[in-house]
Amino acid sequence: MRERIWYTLTDAKYNSEYTCLLAASHRNFLKWYNVFILVFSTTGILGWKVFENYSKIVCGIVAVLSLLKLVEQHIMPNDTSIQKMDTVTSFYSGMVLKMENIWYKLNSGSISDNDAFELMQELQRKEIEMNGTTNQTFKKPNLKIAQQAQDICNDFFRKIYNTAL
Repeated sequence: MRERIWYTLTDAKYNSEYTCLLAASHRNFLKWYNVFILVFSTTGILGWKVFENYSKIVCGIVAVLSLLKLVEQHIMPNDTSIQKMDTVTSFYSGMVLKMENIWYKLNSGSISDNDAFELMQELQRKEIEMNGTTNQTFKKPNLKIAQQAQDICNDFFRKIYNTAL
């Protein structure tokens, strides 16, 4: 039972870190994407001297950016998907705290294996409810962010529990 609780704890911590990093990455991408659209859109309005000789190229870039903005929800992250990531992050952060509580109580002997199992099952039922949102939000894993999340988790467990994943 202890191993299962430990695995669920480490998995919840990893999911929390991964979704947090992914949401931050998507926010940063959207910020720069919107700045890029703003800069190139204003070139037509303001008629900047810098872009005077490149008007056809700038018009093409603005057209492509406008098309991307239309299909954004299908190929790029949008505010709704980032909000869903924040919801998933909050859920897993709460789950980490609850799983740590179960782990400490089980290790100190204040609850039995059966009680710990029941508490863990209750949390996992809530996780099943959250899976719909999770599956809508994460379609393809980002390996770079996954490695960063793994490193953060290893540091956390090394510092707090004197072990690594």
